[in-house]
Amino acid sequence: MEISDTELRERLLTFGYVAPPITGTSKGILVKKLQSLENGTPFMTTNTSTEENETLESAPDGSTIRQRPTKIEFQPQNVGIYSRCTARSVDFWDRIGILGTALLLLLATSAVFVVFKFIGDWSDRRYRSVYLADGVFPKCSQGGNPRITCVPDAEFAFTESNLNVVRAALHHATLTDRCGRLSHKASSDFIGLYPLFRDDQVKALLATELGFKAAECDTLLQNSKVFFKANPRLDVKVLNEGLLYRNQRLLRSCGLTAWNTVAYTYALYVLTSFALVWFFYKFNRWVGKLRSEGDDEKRRLMKDIVDVLKQYENKAGKRFLPVEDVRRWINEAISVSDKLWSDMEVHLREHHENSLGLERKLVHGQEREVFYLKN
Repeated sequence: MEISDTELRERLLTFGYVAPPITGTSKGILVKKLQSLENGTPFMTTNTSTEENETLESAPDGSTIRQRPTKIEFQPQNVGIYSRCTARSVDFWDRIGILGTALLLLLATSAVFVVFKFIGDWSDRRYRSVYLADGVFPKCSQGGNPRITCVPDAEFAFTESNLNVVRAALHHATLTDRCGRLSHKASSDFIGLYPLFRDDQVKALLATELGFKAAECDTLLQNSKVFFKANPRLDVKVLNEGLLYRNQRLLRSCGLTAWNTVAYTYALYVLTSFALVWFFYKFNRWVGKLRSEGDDEKRRLMKDIVDVLKQYENKAGKRFLPVEDVRRWINEAISVSDKLWSDMEVHLREHHENSLGLERKLVHGQEREVFYLKN
């Protein structure tokens, strides 16, 4: 039966029926209603939660006297089955498992340990790499007491050119004493970790090992002390008893620095590295959990809405329902916060979902927000 929308509306109006907005879906139903009105037979439509079906009452003589709306309730079943499931989504750490997580944490800890060790060694090298060109050169022509706070000008060139010889002699003696014979108490005393060389020991080293004369040994030693006092960042410190050779890297290379000092340093590096890696791991999992929980709740709620809409589609043949009806049914079955409803509705408006949509439609002549099925 081909009929225009205007003619269909007018013919229905002659029977006192005001047709709702005519769409492609509703036109077929309205045409059947018109036929039933013209033939005097009752017409029933599918029951819904928000629609009223009309029946015709007939007088005893068979004439139609009035229309009475009848409402058949739609009640969805098993509402909220998805939201009741609290299973957490699988993240990256779940996929790699316990062994993968342990291996990744071990590699990260090793990497951070290497960084700490590099920084420690670099700072040590930087502290130790102080050359005489960067130091202070106290000449007696600038004032001071000879061989106490300054170096006589006549002896300055000799002392400056041989200052590293003194350091080399102390270095060699330390290697021989600490590394060669593996003796903690051989030819020198120790203050803490460092060997202490008395003046007579230094002079003997200069004379026997390097071939300096006795007068040169005394001059070089006394003037070297002036340089060492003026440049405290050098490896040699002047004490009343003699020269303290403070070369930490040399002692570590000997392997004779107090083992517990090295072990403590490395253990501190390892513990600090692991603590940092563990903190970032737990922080990452905490943030991921917060993010996934909100997403999971929204996804489960949308699945519940789709389930209700599919039940309604199977019963009434329509793919949309007003938002307030869906919210009422779901809230009766489970507890859903207003914030979650709001977040989910914002998500539907701002993002594309394959199965569920949210829009405004005319329902019984009123514009209302509805959930609708896309596929």
